[in-house]
Amino acid sequence: MEHLHEEEQLEKAKEWWNKNGKLVIGGIIVAIVAALSVQTWLQNQRQYMAMASAEYTQLLTYMDEDKVKAKGAADAITTDYADTLYASLAALFSAKLAADENDWAGASTKLQWITDNGSDDGIRHIARIRLAYVLMQQNKLDEALAIISGEESDAFKSEYAEVRGDILLAKGDKAGARESYVQALSASSLQGNNRLLQVKIDDLATKNNGASK
Repeated sequence: MEHLHEEEQLEKAKEWWNKNGKLVIGGIIVAIVAALSVQTWLQNQRQYMAMASAEYTQLLTYMDEDKVKAKGAADAITTDYADTLYASLAALFSAKLAADENDWAGASTKLQWITDNGSDDGIRHIARIRLAYVLMQQNKLDEALAIISGEESDAFKSEYAEVRGDILLAKGDKAGARESYVQALSASSLQGNNRLLQVKIDDLATKNNGASK
């Protein structure tokens, strides 16, 4: 009876396999292909990032040797590795080169690209703050104020407040500028040791006192 029971179980197993075997094999094949695809993708990503890193390292060697080559290398990284941190760093460098040559429009374009496409929040905040200063150089004060309006970042709270103060001062709003500088000093990691901010605050206080006499 026990032998017959085993044969019965075996027949049921064969019957189940005949009905479901292809699905099981198909599932295994799909799982293997998926695993291989993920492995391939990860390997490609590692190679991609390694190439981006190598290109950026080459850019660093050009910075002090050949500005023309450096600019070309930075532009290539921004184009070929646009979704990496290296692209944002390269664009920051390109913006600095443009600003050094008083090419404010070119600097604006690079910094705007970072704010729109950058893969790192911190770099995007740095680019936005620098863009505000570049717009100030072009006397686009309302645009500069708009570019930083509504931005919330604890890490860059002081920097945003300071550039807002600089813009308001340029617009003639001394009271608003001083208020922004006070906020910037309060949020600064240097606290009371931020001499530049303190000088800006004291300077406005002196001017206001002089005007009231």
